Amino acid sequence: MMMNIKLPPTAKRVRLCTNAKINYKIDKTTRENIAYYKTRSTGEILDRIDELDREWDIERVLETTAGAILVFSSYSAIVTRKKRWAVLGGVASAFLLKHALEGWCPPLPLFRLMGVRTSDEINLEKNSLNKFLYQ
Repeated sequence: MMMNIKLPPTAKRVRLCTNAKINYKIDKTTRENIAYYKTRSTGEILDRIDELDREWDIERVLETTAGAILVFSSYSAIVTRKKRWAVLGGVASAFLLKHALEGWCPPLPLFRLMGVRTSDEINLEKNSLNKFLYQ
């Protein structure tokens, strides 16, 4: 018998799991950026697009954080020969799994509050700026 587990859509899961006020703040900042660059030169728009190409999205931030915790906890467990360090890695792995499936994990609200955007949110700004170049 197959279990029917309902998971949120991949592209929407982070926004669905983010507080509405935080989503609003991120959206407002994106709209303000778009409005600002609408009156800028082609060079300034291209520079901003370059910045957006290098901006870390929430997936990259969470994966890097979890990876760093796993490396640290594994190293600490080996060097100190204390298995309790493995618990930290296990917790980080569980958070990453929860995020992959549901779009939420304990560090997500903090990173979103800091303004870390999804790739779709970054691309919305980038695509809007690209349209300005071809008007």
